[in-house]
Amino acid sequence: MTDDLEVVGAFLWRQLGHRPATSNQAEGALSYELHLFKPSEARIVLDALISRGLFHREGDQLTGVPDLLGIDIPLGYHPPESFLKDLPRGVSLPLLPRLLEFISTGLSEVEQSRVPEEVAEVAKHLGVSRESAALLVGWKKGRRDPTLIEECARSISQSVPAK
Repeated sequence: MTDDLEVVGAFLWRQLGHRPATSNQAEGALSYELHLFKPSEARIVLDALISRGLFHREGDQLTGVPDLLGIDIPLGYHPPESFLKDLPRGVSLPLLPRLLEFISTGLSEVEQSRVPEEVAEVAKHLGVSRESAALLVGWKKGRRDPTLIEECARSISQSVPAK
């Protein structure tokens, strides 16, 4: 039997035209096009779809799995009110490892091994957190994921300044 997360994933994948999309595009489709969730809720749903393996992330692109093509979406479908609270919460990696993984995607092994060292150098030189430094290193390398940038900005704005 198909559960609601699978139906939402199939609905989203169909809305995206079965083409890879950025996190922002997928969140926009869930909230503004399909009117299923608020933007903040759409992020939670995307994380659940990824952790469940219904969508895969490659760099800054999300792709639905082929299994989603065979799922029927009931006419006028809307998830039940309990959908968000019943979502399986996957263990999400902390921000820094996700930033390092994102920056390293597509680099040679030598370049990948150098990324953490480069981030540490930038953090020390500028006197900023490693997350902030990773964001800067990624930016310099042309690696920009709006979702990670937004999460990093939230992390920085919520951090307590050193005394």
